[in-house]
Order: sequence, then C-alpha cells, then structure tokens
Amino acid sequence: MRIEVLENRFMIENNSKVPFVLLEDDHLAHIFEHYAILYSEKHRKNKRLKKSIKAHCDQHMELLHLKRKAIELNLFKKLRKAAVKFKDKDLWKPKKLRKKKSGKKSKSKP
Repeated sequence: MRIEVLENRFMIENNSKVPFVLLEDDHLAHIFEHYAILYSEKHRKNKRLKKSIKAHCDQHMELLHLKRKAIELNLFKKLRKAAVKFKDKDLWKPKKLRKKKSGKKSKSKP
C-alpha cells in the first residue's frame, strides 16, 4: 500500500491528526492523493479533516519548495566551479567583491 493512502487513513481514523511529512516523499503525488479523498461525499463534509489535509499539504508544499531551492543552489555551486575552471572567477562574485581591472597604463616619467 502506498504511503499517502496510509496517511489518508491515519487522518480519517485519528480524528484529523496531521501526519509528519518526510523529505524523501514524492510531494506532488502526495498532494494529489490527499486532496482526492475530499471528492467523496462522506469526507467532504468533515471540516476538521479538510483542515488537517490542507495543513499536511502545506507541509508538502514547503518541503517541495525547499527541495527545489537546494537543487538550484547545488546547480549554482557547480556553475561557479566551472567558472573557476575557466578563469572567470569574478563573474560569480558580487560587484563589490570583484577585482577592479585597470585599463589605464601607467605613464613612466623620463
């Protein structure tokens, strides 16, 4: 049996308690499964169950967002490493920290 089905059963049988969300969950699939139980007439009228499903799905959305941010950060780190490899280090630094390139040649006095 899939975990999201067990979570739905847990919420129904345990007076709308909100189960924990795991980082490894397939968050989108869980959200669809959790909202699917609200299509039954029996469960749609239960306001406490609706509230707990929404709270649980909000947790899934939050972890999904954090997971995506972590992936983006990891990609950024990989791009920065590639830039260092190709000697474009300054492109990945904030403007304040970039080295100033002097375009003027110093004139020597005779």
